[in-house]
Amino acid sequence: MDEVRRQINYHGIIAIVLAVILQIVLAPAMTIGSATPNFIAVYVLCATLRGASARPVLLAFVMGLIFDLIGSGPVGAMAFCLIIAAALASVVFRNMSNDSWVSAMIVIVVSCLLIELLYGIIMLLTGVGDGFGSALIHRILPCTLYDAVIAAFAYPVISRLVAPRGSKKTDSIPIIG
Repeated sequence: MDEVRRQINYHGIIAIVLAVILQIVLAPAMTIGSATPNFIAVYVLCATLRGASARPVLLAFVMGLIFDLIGSGPVGAMAFCLIIAAALASVVFRNMSNDSWVSAMIVIVVSCLLIELLYGIIMLLTGVGDGFGSALIHRILPCTLYDAVIAAFAYPVISRLVAPRGSKKTDSIPIIG
């Protein structure tokens, strides 16, 4: 029983709950135009790159379903987008020879763009949207930029709190102070 307790990452559970609460409470209030931040996607990508989850695809699936159930889109759409992005981000970042903060942010920004593109295409295919050009200019690119800015602040925090078990590696994240 003690071994099971040691394997539970309480910081990770708190971070998941916090991401969901931020998505429900804060994201609608932070909407600028039609751009709304996606705290859930940012958490999934940051946790995936830090190796905090042994199963990033499972984390992406569960968090995507939560996003779909609290949102107005089709159920399974964001789960699908997060699974694809988390799997690709995990493979790309693991195969990079550079573990710096900048390379992680590049992977996160490209993954956020992929998530928003896939989600926009799914919305258009299900009949929720005006057109691809309009969606690209008014939703996909602004949401990607919004998520990238949030990830720039969230990645260092998540890196410190939700580090993999037994990891003494501090990465090259700049700490002010």
